[in-house]
Amino acid sequence: MLARVASKEWEEAGGRAGEPVFIDRDGGLFRYVLNYMRTLQVNIPMTESKQALLNELEYYGFENVESESIVSGTIVEARRLLESLTGNYHFKLDDFDASIADVERKMKAQIKELETRKCAFKIAFSLFSRWKASGVAKVRFTRDTDDWKTLEKCCDWEGKFTCRDLSFIQEYLQDYGLKVISFNFEGGRKGRKYKSTFCDVALDHIRGSTSTINTN
Repeated sequence: MLARVASKEWEEAGGRAGEPVFIDRDGGLFRYVLNYMRTLQVNIPMTESKQALLNELEYYGFENVESESIVSGTIVEARRLLESLTGNYHFKLDDFDASIADVERKMKAQIKELETRKCAFKIAFSLFSRWKASGVAKVRFTRDTDDWKTLEKCCDWEGKFTCRDLSFIQEYLQDYGLKVISFNFEGGRKGRKYKSTFCDVALDHIRGSTSTINTN
């Protein structure tokens, strides 16, 4: 076949000398065809089809190719291939598990933040509502109320329940033109543990805020 392509027969059939020759065959198997041309015998991996190679050899003009001249992969090669595939299988499973765990951690962190923001929004609205109703710049939360329980959920506590992180509450209070000046937890002791019974929140109006608060 290759000889015909390089001969005048090919030119007479319409081919042009000097132009690239396009052969529409399996490029991956062509290296085995070349090996067969050298020794009239070829070794191929177990992943390649012996019949497919025989078809390629027939196309390139090799006649009476004996099947025994094409030696497929050995048992050792098969074992190595199986070990490789098995190792890759377990590696991919571990990779999936790690990705799932990472997504779950991120989702838990996002859910926790959303829950904290929800509580902070409720506290901010409660502070605004009480400010608006009383006109007093101090709001008191008492233990065993819904607001108190919400306050405990949206704040991190340190020492004697001193409120340490109020960023979310401050953020939502800005929408009402307010800001927290201080959180003061007071109460008594229960055994050796300090137990707050109420919390006074001092508020102030943000200067320059466009929000108006009707205290009448």
